[in-house]
Amino acid sequence: MRRALQDTKENLTEFVQQGDYCLLLIGTADNDVPWVLKIQEQLAGETPGTLYFAFPDDFVSKEAYALEVVTRLNLLLALENEQRQADGRDALEPFPDSMLASRTPPKERVLIAFEHMIKWLADPSEQRVVMTLMPLTEPPPAYYQFVSEFAIHHGVREPWMDNGRLIARDERATHVTSLGLYDAQADGMLAFDVNFSTDAMAASMAQDAVDPSLPVAERMQNYLQLAMIDMSYKRYDESIQKYVILYEYYARMEAPLMQALCILGAGDCLRLAAQPGAALEKYQQGLALALNAKSPVPVPAPPLADGSPNPNPGLHPSAPPILLNLLLAAGETSMTLKAYADSESYYDSASRMAARCMNPFAAADALERQGDAALARGDHGAALAAWTDADNVAKSCKYYDRRESVLTRQKQLYEGAHMYPKAAEAGREIELVRYLREHPEIETSPGQEAAGAGRPEGAPA
Repeated sequence: MRRALQDTKENLTEFVQQGDYCLLLIGTADNDVPWVLKIQEQLAGETPGTLYFAFPDDFVSKEAYALEVVTRLNLLLALENEQRQADGRDALEPFPDSMLASRTPPKERVLIAFEHMIKWLADPSEQRVVMTLMPLTEPPPAYYQFVSEFAIHHGVREPWMDNGRLIARDERATHVTSLGLYDAQADGMLAFDVNFSTDAMAASMAQDAVDPSLPVAERMQNYLQLAMIDMSYKRYDESIQKYVILYEYYARMEAPLMQALCILGAGDCLRLAAQPGAALEKYQQGLALALNAKSPVPVPAPPLADGSPNPNPGLHPSAPPILLNLLLAAGETSMTLKAYADSESYYDSASRMAARCMNPFAAADALERQGDAALARGDHGAALAAWTDADNVAKSCKYYDRRESVLTRQKQLYEGAHMYPKAAEAGREIELVRYLREHPEIETSPGQEAAGAGRPEGAPA
């Protein structure tokens, strides 16, 4: 990842700074474009004075695309002048009327914009106007023909080319634009490919992981990402091997939370490989490590209910998110092993930990599964209580999918117990939840929902 990003950034920087070439063609696929735009955004922050503009709009025709580009530039100029007026600075000169005139050809619109904005540069010898015309989705052939017009044809160098730079897509597999320009003996063009696909990024991270010139901590971070990629591709043995290396490294670094994270990853691999018993053992080891991690700034735990000192130290401030994931995984694995009481306990702890993480969505998820575990062991009252808590938490954050799920569980439980009025009430609440999900513009307070009051007109009664 680091290599690919750094290479792309260096290529973009060199293209912008050099003075011989005005057009850069980047061989990309759709998933690569956001990366290029993000790198350009970084360059804009690092090179004040050089003007960067990006246009990721879909390309339908060159007429429509060029008009969209210059219309957006005109709007940006208006916003800039509003800010300048507020700051007491002189306004920038407006674009020529010809830029937006209906009869102006597409390429000419862009060139007018270039030539006008170049006048804004404080130091033309060092600064540039850079326009990146890169649709996010694969453009039609007309796009590649359009960007080809901005190369140097027949040796004619146009005025905008000294300080203007245009960056565009090329088709990575066929290089249709660059090869076409070479065949036409055009000039003023540079080209390179980027590949930010999962396979390419994994290959780059694999290089970084064994590069002795890099800091060990950075190499281990690459190992961690590679372990996750291996797991996503169901290469569980390879993933576990990497987690073992990481675990031993973080043990030497005395980083118990990172050790717990590695154990979580190994446990997930075992669970996905249909070894729930071994997975649960790993999760329990991870919980023990995370719970015992010492805070860098020790904070005494709250006193016990009787006011006596709490013998247990407070949690490490970074522990709750890792503990939450370990508890959720342990709860799910215990359900698979039909250890329903254990599962219920893990999910109960997970809901409390989610509250510490200020994550109501995870809390609602955990409470629903806590109720499922209680139902599986035959305690209908505990199941209903957990589902009611899940509904209340989900209601507080408008988590409608979870609300519908737990309300459906309640309705089925009431029907099984022949409590038909309660089942009907749950059914009406399900209809209201569906209505609210389909109409997000409606603001309904939790109190209104709970009381059934203030229902929007047309909503289920």
